[in-house]
Amino acid sequence: MKTKILLYVLIMSCAQLSYLHAYMVSLDYEPVAICLGAITFPSYVTPYANLYYNGKKLSIDVDTKEKSVAIIPYCLEEAKSQQQFHIVICGECKISSKENTIECLYVPLDVSYKFYTLSATREYNQDQEVDGYSWKVTENNLVDNNTIPQYAIIFLFDADLVEGLYVKSWPQNSNVRILPEIVIKKTASQKELVQAMNASAAASMDINGIHKRNMTCIKQIDQKAVLSLKS
Repeated sequence: MKTKILLYVLIMSCAQLSYLHAYMVSLDYEPVAICLGAITFPSYVTPYANLYYNGKKLSIDVDTKEKSVAIIPYCLEEAKSQQQFHIVICGECKISSKENTIECLYVPLDVSYKFYTLSATREYNQDQEVDGYSWKVTENNLVDNNTIPQYAIIFLFDADLVEGLYVKSWPQNSNVRILPEIVIKKTASQKELVQAMNASAAASMDINGIHKRNMTCIKQIDQKAVLSLKS
């Protein structure tokens, strides 16, 4: 009888240890998706962008020495379970702090902005089978004194010069998600765009210090966007 009880306790202990190990692994690892995005500028300017996400400044590494580039690619990494993102486009954002602790970022009330919410959605083929995924995009107003929410891609740029978002899709079971393309107005003059980029560079100085540089970046090579690592 004692042998049976001891064996039962041993089996239960092994099962509990196995469950605990699986639980700890699930805490340490969560599948990650690479999210690829782009900003399209008119071809008559040499574009540059200041982009931020989740405490990081997204790396922009575009070679414009040999040819004109109208598209700025960027990427970020996020857990596959994350089904919603935001995009905030504004010429300036500020830091809200209390007792030397940063509480949030916000858009000043006198600064124009565009705020989009992206929700992942399924796409179906003619047989009503899941054929891929895309984004449902809604444009809203910021709340709580224009507080920028979590999981927001911040693009420092004059929102009045942005046409909108061009939504793309990606295949089912892919580790890559295609973020909507941010499209700059073709009617914007070269002077307006240069002024907006210069203003963005000045505004970025206020928030660069609280964002670390993202290690992952995209480099434009022969009109193909490839991933590379940059320290």
